[in-house]
Amino acid sequence: MVKSIFSVAFAALLACVLFVLPVFGQDGQAAGVQDVQAAQSGDGAEMPDMEAAESVRDAQSSQAVQDAEAAAEGGSAEVVEDTQTAPDGQNAEEAGHAGDGAESAEPGDGLAADADIQEIEEVGAQNVLDVRSMEEADQEELLAAEEESGVQEEQEVVLESEETEEAEEVLAVIGEERRGSTRLGVLWLESSTGHDQMAHELTRVMIEKLDSLRLYEMYYPEDVEKALKEARVRTPGDCRDPKCVSDIGRALGLRRMIYGSVDMIGSSYAVRLELFNVITGRPIEVVSIQGAPGVPARDVLLCAIDRVHGHPGRLHVTQYFGPPVNNLKEFLWSTIAVQGTGIFYSMINYGVGGSGGGSDVTLAPGAYDKEPLSGISGASNQIPIFARPAALANAYTAVSDDAYGVLYNPAGMAWLGQRDAAVAYQSRFGVMDVLAVSYANRALRDLGFGQALLLSTDRDGAMTELFFVTAAGYRINQDYLFGPMSVGAAIKFMGNTVRALSLDSPRGQSYGFGMDLGFMWELSRDIRYGLMFRDIPSINRWKNITTNRQYSEFQPPTMHMGGVYRASHSALLVADGQIPLYGDQPWVMAGGIEYEFFRMLALRIGLQREILDEESNWWKITGGAGFQFDTKAAWGKYTILDIAYEYNTLALFPVVNMSLKVGF
Repeated sequence: MVKSIFSVAFAALLACVLFVLPVFGQDGQAAGVQDVQAAQSGDGAEMPDMEAAESVRDAQSSQAVQDAEAAAEGGSAEVVEDTQTAPDGQNAEEAGHAGDGAESAEPGDGLAADADIQEIEEVGAQNVLDVRSMEEADQEELLAAEEESGVQEEQEVVLESEETEEAEEVLAVIGEERRGSTRLGVLWLESSTGHDQMAHELTRVMIEKLDSLRLYEMYYPEDVEKALKEARVRTPGDCRDPKCVSDIGRALGLRRMIYGSVDMIGSSYAVRLELFNVITGRPIEVVSIQGAPGVPARDVLLCAIDRVHGHPGRLHVTQYFGPPVNNLKEFLWSTIAVQGTGIFYSMINYGVGGSGGGSDVTLAPGAYDKEPLSGISGASNQIPIFARPAALANAYTAVSDDAYGVLYNPAGMAWLGQRDAAVAYQSRFGVMDVLAVSYANRALRDLGFGQALLLSTDRDGAMTELFFVTAAGYRINQDYLFGPMSVGAAIKFMGNTVRALSLDSPRGQSYGFGMDLGFMWELSRDIRYGLMFRDIPSINRWKNITTNRQYSEFQPPTMHMGGVYRASHSALLVADGQIPLYGDQPWVMAGGIEYEFFRMLALRIGLQREILDEESNWWKITGGAGFQFDTKAAWGKYTILDIAYEYNTLALFPVVNMSLKVGF
């Protein structure tokens, strides 16, 4: 009997808790929170919100246990009803007195009481299960909240670590979409200052850095060399130009290539890196930086890798324009030799012809005042020479960055990549022969120069012209507003001879001096603009032996303007035009395309036409090819044989050009 009473009491207690808690739960929770806050203020420590929630649950559970113990002491089924309807201030003792009356109930009520007890026990058991389910759900939510909080804390730690290594964070974001999916080939770093061992060691540093980014499927220099050997692909040992790098990448099925150089300039280090897209055949990013004196080469290299991937890095660096060059003595002595020979030849040529005692020609005052000066020059230096420019319809004003450019734009000497020498022959109309020899090099890092000789003669020997040309160009690199640009000038001495072919034909000699001015502007890495003023001024002093007269003749200046666009490492588009400075000078427009195949064959085509003149409806169609040979083991890094052919729609005799250029 006692055991049944306690069972009924316990079930009644649980039912009471389930009905009373929804009503007073908010007050109890508030009280629990206040207790937790009081405990926090007493201890002087801060508790997270998660721990406060646990304290509230503990307070609620403790209150429920106390109510259950108090109700159990009553031992009656009526305790359930009394506790359900009891006011807030009723205690367990009053509930027990109400239970005493249940013991004096009549015997006839026993069956009903047993049924009620059984029902209460079933309801109590179900409520116990519900309470346990709620407690388990609360525990699961608590564990999930703790796990989420831990993840957030780990993320905060990671973010703090990434803030200390900002470059790695940015690089990881860049490669998030294609992590490790790009096939990258690495070439050995080089050193133009002779520090090859340092460059070899820093290549390993670069590999470790790139590998840690997890952006690429890496192919180390040894892998590239081995694959090239197995594929039987022959490449030059110093393969660093975009054409060669692109061929390597295509042969091995790579998508990216990275290569560059490391130089030591005094106590500072300079790094140049180029990330190349093999698919498009164009550079993705080119970085050339120099660290402050004392900054380790490793730090400068890591900064360059960051910049290649779009992050400026933390290291303070300056732009690097290449290693220092000092060929001033070569520039000085070659200029003295060329111009000294030009002065000596022209003066001797002028002096040995006849007695030289003739007086100057004097014209009657106003005899030719109404006659406009002609803008048509009779000098042979206006004739296109060298096969590559001739194949591009003479549209070379904005290119001129090799030995060919000495006679086209002196400003191009500032953009020389390396030392060049060239020799050319031209057969013009089947009656004239033109020979040219040129040499170009850098005197200083930003100062280039070129020397050239130009000889023109007809096959009958009636006239001979000889030009001695020295060109120099200076590049202004640190112009951040307009970009790199260069200015240049060329001085030339010339000597001419006219021979009598019959008794009544004139003969004589001349000596002269002239100057050309040039300008170049690099608008972008692929676009360059060129401007050229030829014969500003140019004058010849003539002595007519037949009439024993002397006079001076001015050559009219001409203006040329052009542009070049590097569409890819293999494709070059050029445009050029002559803008008249005199009334009888024509407007001339020209353009050409050059495309290179397999780094060995280049095909060229060009068009030229006089415009704004209804009577000038002729076209000049040009074409040609270039063949490049690797002759490093013989005499130079490369040798290029260029040929060109010119067809004029006026049905004049064709023009053939041949040139040979050697790079050292």
